[in-house]
Amino acid sequence: MSSWILLAAFGAMAAIDSAAFFQGMLHQPLVVCTLLGSAFGLPMEGAYFGALLQLLWLKRLPVGASIYPDIGPVAAGAAGGGLIVSASGVTDMGLVGIAVLLTAIIFVRLGGRLMVMQREAQGGFIPRAHQAIEAGRPGRIRLLLLEGIIMSATRGVIMSVAAAGFLLLAMKVLQLLPLAHVIQPFTLLAGVLGLGLGSVLELFDHRGLVPWVAAGVVVGIVTMVLI
Repeated sequence: MSSWILLAAFGAMAAIDSAAFFQGMLHQPLVVCTLLGSAFGLPMEGAYFGALLQLLWLKRLPVGASIYPDIGPVAAGAAGGGLIVSASGVTDMGLVGIAVLLTAIIFVRLGGRLMVMQREAQGGFIPRAHQAIEAGRPGRIRLLLLEGIIMSATRGVIMSVAAAGFLLLAMKVLQLLPLAHVIQPFTLLAGVLGLGLGSVLELFDHRGLVPWVAAGVVVGIVTMVLI
């Protein structure tokens, strides 16, 4: 199966799981990325990308009517792009991990807005469904659910493919930078520790994750320079 078809299928699955049906937490980054990596034949790389992204969104759960960042399809797309790059022979996992994080941070808000647009579109279906029920056609309720599942799957495909495409472009740019030739795995590790600390602190703080992401990046750069 084509790599793009595979990551699109996982993006659709993640979108359906997070907003349309069952909500078995399959869309959580650590889960969907590990499963996608296994499907690619690269389970360790998939788990690695999933762990990075899970640190970003430890407390993001699809609960209530709030604007929920579309982490499932974005994680599948970012990790899928990373897996395509890894399968092509790129061995600098630090650099790939940075591209995965960059892609996820950029696309997650876009995905959240797309989810809001989907909810608004589905809201427009409700009056017609109500009229059908009053006319003695209760089966329209099942069709309403099916429409939601199809729209979620479509959103998942769009977000996962777009994120993967962006990651491949980002990798080409990062590989052109002089810094790319001196990045070492411990640099990303330092940044990940900063991300992890930031995510944990965010559980008790509502100021947002951006300052902690910046702190993790700074720690990584300083560590690279000193070592």
